[in-house]
Amino acid sequence: METGPRRWLNDLIARQLLLVAGRQVPLVGGVYLAAGMPVEDLDRILATDPYVLNGVATHSVVEFVPLLVSNGLENLKSHG
Repeated sequence: METGPRRWLNDLIARQLLLVAGRQVPLVGGVYLAAGMPVEDLDRILATDPYVLNGVATHSVVEFVPLLVSNGLENLKSHG
């Protein structure tokens, strides 16, 4: 059964608003990779996280410009 947070993530990935989502090791939080949107738009999306809405998580955004990428990920450089 898909939980609210998993459904939320799957929807964002299906819509290509997030490219990757995963757990930190050790499990102290999660990491998302997004590209091609203003940080203000990403902040609005992250504010809809079920964990945020229930007061059990917060998000911080780290912006970066990809300079080197692996084969097959060249399109990420165009978002920088």
